Amino acid sequence: MHNIKPISREYKVDPMLICTTSADQRGIIYTASEEFVKLSGYKREELIDANYNIVRHPDMPKVIFKLMWEKLNKNERFVGFIKNINKIGEYYWIKVEIEVMRGDITGNRLYYSSKSFAPRRAVKRFGSLYTALLKKEKEEGDAESEAYLIDFLKFRGVNYDEYVATFLESGTLLTGYYMTRKLLS
Repeated sequence: MHNIKPISREYKVDPMLICTTSADQRGIIYTASEEFVKLSGYKREELIDANYNIVRHPDMPKVIFKLMWEKLNKNERFVGFIKNINKIGEYYWIKVEIEVMRGDITGNRLYYSSKSFAPRRAVKRFGSLYTALLKKEKEEGDAESEAYLIDFLKFRGVNYDEYVATFLESGTLLTGYYMTRKLLS
């Protein structure tokens, strides 16, 4: 991780933002778009060859990254809402879509990540969920945090991908579908 001290000020992400990065399986950043450089507050030279943890906010529970790596290791796309930290300690929320891009000449897997504005209702819900997951993680351990997430999703009758989808553009329709599916099962 990094040594940036979080401050309780949000960096407001432009609703039109789209930025990209690529990284290897160790989380080492290979490329960063100009928009991501601006969002992070770092200079490009500070980002390239740095570990992606440079922007990881300490409020993020480990189980979300575990889930992300499980999906990526199966060559599946990961979509989620992430709270990051910029160079001066402000937090910002983004929707992240990550997929396996290809391997480089050394055989390392490379991942392409597209980041965009996270809807406010997603920030509110995922902020609450992540707070609960992090509390479980700190008080009872990683396994209990993961069990909490599993129970949280099971109660709602969805998996993680489906829960995330309810906060995207077609989310209202999906929420109704998932609720009906749960009631009928």
